[in-house]
Amino acid sequence: MMLKRINQQAIEIADKAYELLFGNDIGAALKGLAPMLSAEIPDISYEATEKKATACRELIAECDEMLAGSIEHDDEMLLGIVKFNAEGPIEEHKFFWNKFDYEPFFNMLTLYMPDIQSIPCETKEYANLRLRLLEGCAKLVADMLAKARGQLSRGILMPKPLIRISVEAFEKFIYNDVKNSPYILKGNKSFDIGPYNAKIEEAVRNISENCCKLIEFLDGKYYSDAPEEIGLWQYPGGEEYYESCIRQKTTLEMSGEEVFELGRRLREDIETRMAEIRLEQGYDCSCEEFSKVIMRDPNWVMDTPEEFGQRLNGCVEKIRPLMDRYFGIHTDTPCAAVRVSPELEPYYANGIYTPASPTQKIKRGEYHYNGLNMRKKNPLKIESLAYHELIPGHHYQFSVVQELKDLHPLCRAAQVTAYNEGWAEYAAAFAGEIGMYSSPLSEYGRLEMDLYITNFLTIDAGLNSMKIPVEEMCEFMQPYLPDYPGDALKRQLMRIAEGMPAFALAYKLGSVKMQEYRREAQEKLGEAFNIREYHTVVLEWGALPLELLKRHIDHYVKTKLEK
Repeated sequence: MMLKRINQQAIEIADKAYELLFGNDIGAALKGLAPMLSAEIPDISYEATEKKATACRELIAECDEMLAGSIEHDDEMLLGIVKFNAEGPIEEHKFFWNKFDYEPFFNMLTLYMPDIQSIPCETKEYANLRLRLLEGCAKLVADMLAKARGQLSRGILMPKPLIRISVEAFEKFIYNDVKNSPYILKGNKSFDIGPYNAKIEEAVRNISENCCKLIEFLDGKYYSDAPEEIGLWQYPGGEEYYESCIRQKTTLEMSGEEVFELGRRLREDIETRMAEIRLEQGYDCSCEEFSKVIMRDPNWVMDTPEEFGQRLNGCVEKIRPLMDRYFGIHTDTPCAAVRVSPELEPYYANGIYTPASPTQKIKRGEYHYNGLNMRKKNPLKIESLAYHELIPGHHYQFSVVQELKDLHPLCRAAQVTAYNEGWAEYAAAFAGEIGMYSSPLSEYGRLEMDLYITNFLTIDAGLNSMKIPVEEMCEFMQPYLPDYPGDALKRQLMRIAEGMPAFALAYKLGSVKMQEYRREAQEKLGEAFNIREYHTVVLEWGALPLELLKRHIDHYVKTKLEK
């Protein structure tokens, strides 16, 4: 991408889109993709979502007017990015009453409160930022309560099992002693912290009171009227909402039934290859029995969290010398796997990648892994996990976006789940193509990871579209996740399907499309195909909806064939 090649009118439209969608977004700021000092907690009220949707429609109309004329490929790409990102708020407003903003797994309060605590406050500007964000969180919970009341009147209620988990989640933000909450400013500062702390105490008190009100409401008539079943299909407009979620998260036009059937076909292919590897290695047994054998093998099982981290970081060091051979964009941002703080580990499912953030003075990307229950972690998956989370997966892709000099801010900030997770899975598979897996059993672990994300298609679509009871889905998944006892497995399935509907579909569907696009490019270019060039084409615009990525790859292929 070269900004100097792009029409100024297209750049101005993209500028407006960035300011509207990411200019003061706390999520983008925490990743170093937006100014931290102007960050705010998003306003989730009906009025705010309506206002943003209206502005997004105006942006799309401007894009369509330009696209109707004769424009260059780079202009078309930038406008396509604007359009996709502007469609999200429009869909969010359209299905405002179908989304549970107070679900327990990914609600904004649980996502952002720990980050607010970690922001350094050495100046008045950052002290004001912390205060503003805490006040925003108090309003956020009040808006959640208002939405829950509106959903009660419309008969759109979160399932009973999720309500219980939500109550537990919000109870963590009730502070009986606001003077000693973790948000209070401490230590010697260059300014008087007293007035700030008085206002911070008030904000934390409001958060606590609003959480108490929300919990009381959820525990009352809301709970008694709530369904036991899990799935969006049961709500007014639920099926249409789920298809909207599929479009937004995967960028593909697919029905829940199509997703479910695709999951079945792909699962059969993966399980066939896994059975072949077991036989080749001398294990004539089922997948479940094989897992038990491996978990008892002292050559594979890990005893300490430190050993887990060492193995992950060893994979990074193994592939690092080969990066410039296969990837045309060089990056310098370092990365590492580090253990999550032990006090936070009970709240982490597995782990999470966090990119470097200049605004928070975080100089390297980190995969934060959960160090609990090490002897229960499948050791065969370690190498696949490293290549997915670090390089050439998430860390490399995020570093490209952060380090490319001539990239529009909208392209840096835009997040497309199918692209981000699709690339990470593509990267883990590509590591196998270049010989990075240390043994056939590590390659088997790669297939186990692939099977896990493929089963997301069955879980998500099965619960939200196919009306399959969660108990039946738990029975289906138990052989694949033998270390999850009944309640923990049910919670994990609800997290996948209800926490963020269709999000989990993006892993497999994104990677399937990326593999498909590469095969097509190789077939058309033949000996002229260059893997370094191809990876540059895939990465140089940042996160793209898959259809737009395909158009860009096709443009590259056509241009190369014409030379």
